[in-house]
Amino acid sequence: MPNRGGFTQLAVAMAGLVLAAGCAASGGSSGEFKALPQVTQAAGGLGQSASPEPSESAGAGSPGAPGTAASPGGPAGDPLPIRSIAPAAAAGGICTKLDFAGVKKAIGTEFAVAAATGTPGREQVCVLQQSGGDSDLTLSTAPTTIDAESFKLDYQPSTGKALAGLGLAAYSQLAPGGAGAGPSAEVGWLTKNALVTLTYGTPPGTSPSAASAALPGLIQLAHATAAR
Repeated sequence: MPNRGGFTQLAVAMAGLVLAAGCAASGGSSGEFKALPQVTQAAGGLGQSASPEPSESAGAGSPGAPGTAASPGGPAGDPLPIRSIAPAAAAGGICTKLDFAGVKKAIGTEFAVAAATGTPGREQVCVLQQSGGDSDLTLSTAPTTIDAESFKLDYQPSTGKALAGLGLAAYSQLAPGGAGAGPSAEVGWLTKNALVTLTYGTPPGTSPSAASAALPGLIQLAHATAAR
């Protein structure tokens, strides 16, 4: 089973890349943008219309894919992140399982920036962020061969509540905030060959009750994601 700490660190690192990319696109210093040469613009600047519109089926870093740029690859051969404006699927990877409209309908938060990293058969992460705000949504997946019982014993957090009808086993939980971050709502589940988590992060100062209110919609979104 993959190390859960390393898995979470990858998601956190991706969230930072997306935030920096959003700042660069909306008028950040040239230094900020040059510090992230691997994060490419899928179509236009933030707030501009895509022309031509990125293909929904375009993979991250696919040579010749409309509105994307080929990436030379990151550590261990993983493609480096591709940022998109709209739709979220233009970022490729597991971002194809999310769309901005569906996310907004489920949890009530509007996102405008997406980034994906990883390759099939290895750890993959998709992060959605707002164009002006501190909330984020992270979808993470990692291959595994564990069974449902091992998932419940070794992976499900002690504070997690078991969920029925999602994958082979699933849980939901509300995690307390930390330095510079508010509480987060999370849904995790086991498929036949992967561990999946969907985490909604809130801004600093968000009350636990406000974050908890997002859980029903997040669970609904997890079901929709699992069905794709």
